[in-house]
Amino acid sequence: MNNIESYCLSYKTGAIVENPMKSLPLKWKAWNTIIDRLPELSRNRSLRKEIELLPLLDLDGLDNHKELRLAHKILAFICSVYVWQDGEGGETESLPVQIAEPLLQVSDRLGIQPILTNEDLVLSNCIPSTLPTEEQTLRYSFI
Repeated sequence: MNNIESYCLSYKTGAIVENPMKSLPLKWKAWNTIIDRLPELSRNRSLRKEIELLPLLDLDGLDNHKELRLAHKILAFICSVYVWQDGEGGETESLPVQIAEPLLQVSDRLGIQPILTNEDLVLSNCIPSTLPTEEQTLRYSFI
């Protein structure tokens, strides 16, 4: 019988990721920078221009579940804003290879869909509070 940790669950936080990673290793600094600036890039409608400047990064070196989940979350957030940056009627029908290919690869390795999921938005996006009465906050947001 498998233990709870083998299902990436926690006795303390349940399905919410305990001690989520805040950023990917240095090799993926470009993704970290984009996600940290995502609300600004969304408001200014300048994400698509930023993505054009990104290099195509491979996943070599992302080896554990937490790193892969964070990569998926970052790429899924970026892709969602990329598609909807200009609102209804301005959505794109394709994604550039710089974000599409890595999202497909990380999704395949995790066995999940290459879309923004509940785990991306909620379960791995909460930052646990240090005080018992504080609410949890979100790491990434569109706004």
